[in-house]
Amino acid sequence: METMLSEEMIRDDLVKTFQRLFDLDVLESTVIRRGWLNLKWKVITDSGQFLLKQYNKKKI
Repeated sequence: METMLSEEMIRDDLVKTFQRLFDLDVLESTVIRRGWLNLKWKVITDSGQFLLKQYNKKKI
């Protein structure tokens, strides 16, 4: 049985992992609603702007 995660839950997990791996504080995140199935956010950190992307399993 496949569990569906909300967009917010996925973003929170990605931001937490991003902060842990790169030691950057995420100050703001904005969802990007373009493309097909992949979820994307523009994040603003204490060291600049980055793009976080979650690849959808259906496309892989």
